[in-house]
Amino acid sequence: MSTQFTSESDPLEEMRELLDSSWKSYPEVKRPQLIVVNDVKDPRSRADLNMGDTILIRMDGIETSKQRANFKYYDRIFPMMIEIYTKESRQRMRDLGKMVRMIINDNIHNFNSYQLMRYKGQDESVEDTLNIWRYRFRLQLESNAVCAESLI
Repeated sequence: MSTQFTSESDPLEEMRELLDSSWKSYPEVKRPQLIVVNDVKDPRSRADLNMGDTILIRMDGIETSKQRANFKYYDRIFPMMIEIYTKESRQRMRDLGKMVRMIINDNIHNFNSYQLMRYKGQDESVEDTLNIWRYRFRLQLESNAVCAESLI
């Protein structure tokens, strides 16, 4: 009997697909650009807000594995950040944030490769000179009691 390994998908790309497929467009909340940022310093990941609102999805650290007391199991934690940028208004930023929260809350246990999406915090800010509104969500994807043999 041969062992078969399945490749895991990228959680950032999965989040982009989840937001893209679940987004409900309204006149106030049109579909924004969804960009997965693997390298923050990459110039191709810079968004043009003249083209519309933008949601950046990126890692907020490194994925960690914590060993449990029983060496057969471990916990996986993947930190993620979702940043919403708009130059429209504060209300527009909050409408976009509400839509992202609704999608995440609807799919909190339905994320492939992980058991749970957990909120770690959120904040908002404005660049007064540029009139750009930013809303950030810090999330953590978790899988608890994963069999250690799946690492091999």
